[in-house]
Amino acid sequence: MERLQEFSLIDSNADIKGRAFQKVLGPAIRAGMGQYFTPDPIVDLAIGVIQPRASDVLLDPFCGSGHFLTKALQYVVDHQGSALTPHDLHEFKFFHLHGIEKSDRMVRIAMTDMMLHDDGHTNIRNQDALLSFDNYPDIIALREDGKQDPAVFDVVLTNPPFGSIMKQETMQMLGRFDLGHKKKSLPLEILGLERSLQFLKEGGKLAIVLPEHLMKGKNGLFVRKWLYGIAHIRAIFFFPEEAFTPFGAMVKTCLCILQKQTKSGAKSVDSDPTFLCEVENLGYEPTGKPRAGSEVNAAIDAFKKQVTWA
Repeated sequence: MERLQEFSLIDSNADIKGRAFQKVLGPAIRAGMGQYFTPDPIVDLAIGVIQPRASDVLLDPFCGSGHFLTKALQYVVDHQGSALTPHDLHEFKFFHLHGIEKSDRMVRIAMTDMMLHDDGHTNIRNQDALLSFDNYPDIIALREDGKQDPAVFDVVLTNPPFGSIMKQETMQMLGRFDLGHKKKSLPLEILGLERSLQFLKEGGKLAIVLPEHLMKGKNGLFVRKWLYGIAHIRAIFFFPEEAFTPFGAMVKTCLCILQKQTKSGAKSVDSDPTFLCEVENLGYEPTGKPRAGSEVNAAIDAFKKQVTWA
């Protein structure tokens, strides 16, 4: 206490408090809960490409520690803060940031992290994001037209759980999924992809971390064919195998950037150009130690030069 008494948590920068919180809590969560933080550089890449604005309503349906939401808040404050009225900033913090998380302990962690960033911590729901939509009356209530449609978000940022196989009997208990039709089993991340798009408005933006084989391999072909009629695949950022190694997982991943089609412009978009980028250096070693020469900012800049959001 003698060492710490000269420092003020109240007056310190919110980003420093958030980083300290993640640093202290990360190892404990990985050791005891089977939960993983999405690496900061991957979150930064997703936020930098999506470019959220204060007018957007955001959701992370598998929010874990709420890291995508706190980073989105920081991005808006950094890029729009000086142009926003105190009322507009308050509206964004407390009404535009939403999360769903199945683990009640992770919900408390997310709410704590978000409170450290002075944002809308009360919008984290302790619920399974894959349940039928009648379990989210408060989300449907966000609509102003009275329709019972959960597609109310301008932006969805997420990293769904990987690896779990959902059997047919389990999928019948969950919400209805086109990709699960006549399938005896399906990986959880595929259901997570479809659910994320179900929550998204027409023209809305989605940044989602997925196993690379869904975007490259034959086994993921049915997913890509389904996507062609639902969304424009704006970009795919491929990561090295060790991207999640320091955080306790061994799977080759990619970040997919999608934009949901509008009904008026709905068509097969398999011939639309997609920005492809191999990010070999995320700024850390497989051990988690910092590594010079991160390519994250260069990847964001390259995307902005070649892709224009409609």
